[in-house]
Amino acid sequence: MGPVVLGVGVVPVVAAADAAVSCRSPEVTVPFDIEAHDWEHFIRLHRADGWSVSLLTFMFDHMPGGRLAIEAQQRRLVEMAYRRLLTRMVRYPNRRGAVGRVPVLLGAPDFPVARRRKAALGDVVINDGQHVQALLLSPQENRLRTDECTFIEREQRRFVEHGGIRRLHAVPVLYDDARVHDYCMKAVGRGLVDPDATIILPRSLSEL
Repeated sequence: MGPVVLGVGVVPVVAAADAAVSCRSPEVTVPFDIEAHDWEHFIRLHRADGWSVSLLTFMFDHMPGGRLAIEAQQRRLVEMAYRRLLTRMVRYPNRRGAVGRVPVLLGAPDFPVARRRKAALGDVVINDGQHVQALLLSPQENRLRTDECTFIEREQRRFVEHGGIRRLHAVPVLYDDARVHDYCMKAVGRGLVDPDATIILPRSLSEL
């Protein structure tokens, strides 16, 4: 699995979480109104409990409408992809016993980095380059029998066969969480996307 390529450099894929953090991850679902600056702390707690972190890139087929219409369609497809992954990882995700044991996704709409547009012309043309970047936190105990990045890359058909999603790419992130979080949320940070466009899953167990 290769490194996480960021707009300003490369985060090498190397070992392990911050061993200095000893507290366990909270047995609660993700608060819907969690502040962005709390995510680094949230991720650190889960890393200490053995959770893994991945960077997901969702690329989509052509979609009709303007930016907000495309944003809504892409959100729906991300939620569908999350549910497909969720049911592979957790046998009964909507049961109360699954609280604190389901994967967590934080994402937002994104646009191509200007200096990379020539190399990724196809990704720029479709939907004017609008796509979704997301962080995925995965519990150590799940039903995949492999890591989530390998599963996603190997099982692409599960995510693209119904149309809408053209490609889903996943790479592991093993440190530098704040930088990768900022990379995922850069369109929000630069004012290109409204903060309400942030995608946080699960929203509640009843919606799984």
